Amino acid sequence: MEIPDLVANASTPSFLRLTLDVGMMSESITITAQGQRREQPPVSSTALQQSRPPAPRTKAFASVTSELPTTAEPVRVGGNIRPAKLLNSPKPEYPVHLIAQGVEGTVILQSIIGTEGQVLNVQPRNSQVDPDLAKAAMDAVRQWRYEPTLLNGKPVEIVTNVTFEFRLKP
Repeated sequence: MEIPDLVANASTPSFLRLTLDVGMMSESITITAQGQRREQPPVSSTALQQSRPPAPRTKAFASVTSELPTTAEPVRVGGNIRPAKLLNSPKPEYPVHLIAQGVEGTVILQSIIGTEGQVLNVQPRNSQVDPDLAKAAMDAVRQWRYEPTLLNGKPVEIVTNVTFEFRLKP
């Protein structure tokens, strides 16, 4: 991070207020079913258009104030963070009619893990996927529950990405 036009005088204490964002989580899951893959033309669905990532409702998660050093010692910045822990994650059902049709695909979802561990605002991130695969993945993720992320002992919302690979094996 660069801060343009910042001037620090060694004889005068200076303070800098920083706002830090908590990072995001990612999961990757493969769902397999017995079946024969068939070549399919790409599926385009207006319901699954690329969109902006969902923004947590609170943008500023932590304010950290640190005195700028007058010597070459490092500045301590940060907080105590405990990442979210997945407690319950039912897997999606591979739609039977898509197995019979030999349809495979990758569904990429983005959502927010709320302050109570619930999944909020599930959004597909790719549009070239069968809508029934996307629906199965979204229905499953909406049921997931987490132990929420804690920042300095307080729950905060974080963004999570989940990738589902729906694959057939002969």
